[in-house]
Amino acid sequence: MSDLINWFEIPVNDFDRAETFYNGLFEIELERTVLNDATYGNFPRTSRSRNQVGGAIVKGGQNNPSSTGTIVYFDVTGEMEAVLNRAERLGGKIEVNRTLIDVNRGYFALIHDSEGNRVGLFSEE
Repeated sequence: MSDLINWFEIPVNDFDRAETFYNGLFEIELERTVLNDATYGNFPRTSRSRNQVGGAIVKGGQNNPSSTGTIVYFDVTGEMEAVLNRAERLGGKIEVNRTLIDVNRGYFALIHDSEGNRVGLFSEE
């Protein structure tokens, strides 16, 4: 079996604001698509392999941003401090600053995105 996780969706209310937040946070360009009545901002993948986890910000359907639901962790190894600084600059909030998990596991941080979702950051260093 490949990775158990295949896809994740982060619900948003203001698509343009959330798109600006995530594009700036990770210095990427989300790929905007529309499917049925929902707008998706797909996070870039290094390949289109079915074995690679994918995800998107999504406006539409019955999804609502939440600070109490499932937390998605993004790998920001080597860029944790820069990403935390950008989060605040882009209207996000830091809940838990860079924190050591374990000497052999790395670090984590928790932020709230522009929509109020709780999002995790992970770094090996």
